[in-house]
Amino acid sequence: KEYEEQAARGEEPWAPFASYQEWEFAHWLIKSGMSQTEMSKFFKLQWNQPESQSFSFSSTKTFLEKIDSLPTGPKFERKEIVLTGDIVDESGERASEVLELWYRNPVECVQELLGNPLFKDYLHYAP
Repeated sequence: KEYEEQAARGEEPWAPFASYQEWEFAHWLIKSGMSQTEMSKFFKLQWNQPESQSFSFSSTKTFLEKIDSLPTGPKFERKEIVLTGDIVDESGERASEVLELWYRNPVECVQELLGNPLFKDYLHYAP
């Protein structure tokens, strides 16, 4: 759904990045495992100054803001589950524990995957 809206606005699949190359660089930077401190040092390197490249971000702060503006897909839901065990506590009651379950709607997840143009060459399915 988000990708359909993005296409309707005339945005490229790699938006909010300015180009596919910028998206590719951002992808590499995130996957590199670099800490924010290391990223800050990286962005301060002389060869990486704004006049030497045309990225829409030039610092860790602006880079992470760009990352935070990416579509997030289906929202997470939270549900509490009470798990009761077979151990009896001091009062004679069976011990229980409250657990958090975080999940997404699987139908929305499949719709998101099938609707994402970036995956069109990688997803194959048969009804």
